Amino acid sequence: MAEAGRRTGTLAADLIDAAEAVIEAEGMEALSLRALAARLGVTHPAVYRHYRDRDALLAAVLTRGFETVRGLNAGISGPDPRKRLEDYAAAYAGFALDHPNLFLAMTGPRINMDNRYPELEKAIEASLAPAVVAVSEMPGGAGRKPIENRARATVLFAALQGVLAQAIYRRLGLKPARREAFIRDTVHRLVAGFAAQD
Repeated sequence: MAEAGRRTGTLAADLIDAAEAVIEAEGMEALSLRALAARLGVTHPAVYRHYRDRDALLAAVLTRGFETVRGLNAGISGPDPRKRLEDYAAAYAGFALDHPNLFLAMTGPRINMDNRYPELEKAIEASLAPAVVAVSEMPGGAGRKPIENRARATVLFAALQGVLAQAIYRRLGLKPARREAFIRDTVHRLVAGFAAQD
């Protein structure tokens, strides 16, 4: 099969684009290397020259997703760490509801149990880092070990992920017109409850 169906740049980048499009439209379960090869007009072996299996390509897609989240955090600043934490969480929630299937893939079963994809782990850490800093600057944060502040930020975002998953699965009856208010109220309550522990 002629490798003439590529849309941009390199095949490796095109595969990430195509895989992300499939996940966004149909969910992670629909991702298939053979189907992607046909979609891009390339041979199946050509795909394997860039990604040894489905998980390797999925890791690249998820890495880019977490890098996008990190980019959303880049413009958030201010002296109040609690407000920054709320802004980080609200930006994350907005991303999740705008890209529900990608978000579910990013927060689904871990594919990096054997640490084969260090770039994915770096992207996850970088996306959470501003929240960890905010937590460390809140009352009581300076007296805790860095690993404890990271754990608190992780728990906060895990709770938010649960709420967002319920919204995505339409178990909360969230109307589009109320989305922003819902996000802000949920984040405010989670952060307030979190801060009250100190």
